Amino acid sequence: MLEGFAGAVFAFIFAACYGEFERHRRRKATRLALATEIATIVQLIQANGYIGLLEDHAQLYAAPDAPEAVVDPFVITAREGYFKVYEASASSIGDLSEELAMSIVSFYQGASALIDTFSSEGAAVQVGIPAPAAVGFYRTLATRMRNLITLGNDIVPRLAGSDYLPKIQKAAAELLVKFETPVGSPQGARE
Repeated sequence: MLEGFAGAVFAFIFAACYGEFERHRRRKATRLALATEIATIVQLIQANGYIGLLEDHAQLYAAPDAPEAVVDPFVITAREGYFKVYEASASSIGDLSEELAMSIVSFYQGASALIDTFSSEGAAVQVGIPAPAAVGFYRTLATRMRNLITLGNDIVPRLAGSDYLPKIQKAAAELLVKFETPVGSPQGARE
């Protein structure tokens, strides 16, 4: 009888330890997957030179000899499905610290808001918008992208940890090369 009780206790302890091990493994996998997705989004913005291109458009329409209205808008072809890991992991974000969870949600909401800024044709401003309004809008978008990059670069090491950071950055760069579709010429981009 004592052996049966000892066996039951052992089985209970084993199950509890294994359950905790599995939860830890899933949390770690979620953290690394989110870190990779965020790093890829940041690298996508940087590789395509979006900030520099937005600033170039702002300067173009701020120049004294600029047209009175937008004739050539800055275009990004934004599609759905950029946040697959986040969408699949949303229920697990509560397992993270409050501060980290809030930063992650802020990052994805900011990225989503940026994508939503562009029309279905990809233009942030439409042809015919007065040049002064376009200048302010382009500069605001550049600032929002810069802030998103800063936030993403702050989140990734906190999610991945220093041991995994180089692997995350390498994986993000490989994903960018493999799946990225260039949207415009980043020539002359400053960031």
